[in-house]
Order: sequence, then C-alpha cells, then structure tokens
Amino acid sequence: MAIAPCGAASDYQAGTAIEFPGADSMSYSPKCLKTTVGSTVTFMPMAGATFEMFPLSPSRMRGNTADSAIQSTESATATSKAFTFGTAGSYAYYCRRAGSDEDGTGMAGVIWVE
Repeated sequence: MAIAPCGAASDYQAGTAIEFPGADSMSYSPKCLKTTVGSTVTFMPMAGATFEMFPLSPSRMRGNTADSAIQSTESATATSKAFTFGTAGSYAYYCRRAGSDEDGTGMAGVIWVE
C-alpha cells in the first residue's frame, strides 16, 4: 500500500469515486482510495474537466503493474469512467499530461483493493 504518492495506510480514504481535477485543481480527489475486491471505482470530472484534458492511464511503473482494471482514456465525450477491481492489490494511475508514472508526482494516485 505504500506506493507514491500514498506513503502510508493512513493516506487512503474509503470510497468508490475519484474526482478530477481535485481540490487544488491539479490532482485527483482523493488521490489515495481504499476499496474492496469486486468494487467499481468511478473517475468523475469536476466542472469543465474532460478525459481529453486530463487523460487517465494505468501505471506501468508503480504498484501492481499487471492485471489493472484501469484502462487508458482520452475520450472527450465520456462524462465518467468506471473500473471494476476483481483482484486485491495496489493499482497506481496518473494523468499523462499533468502527472508522473515514474514517481507519482503531480496528478497521480493509487487505488488499494483489499
């Protein structure tokens, strides 16, 4: 569960929804989400945001890099995107325009599935 940018179990918030951009305008909210196997997590844009502006991508360098339910998206028409997690693990993601896959800085986060 200690995968950048989420350093400790206490960083994770329980839930099934992630908004972007978040409260500080260039992050996911929450960036550290904890859920259970079988749960569906929905990425939802806040006012004016689109996946075209903030393209979501699964991490290939952090967390469980195989079998992630998270799929890349650049759809300007989708208002939200949902992913169902069938396997326990820590699944990192990032925005290809405003985040870093390598170290989890900027618009990046982790979904911890128990």
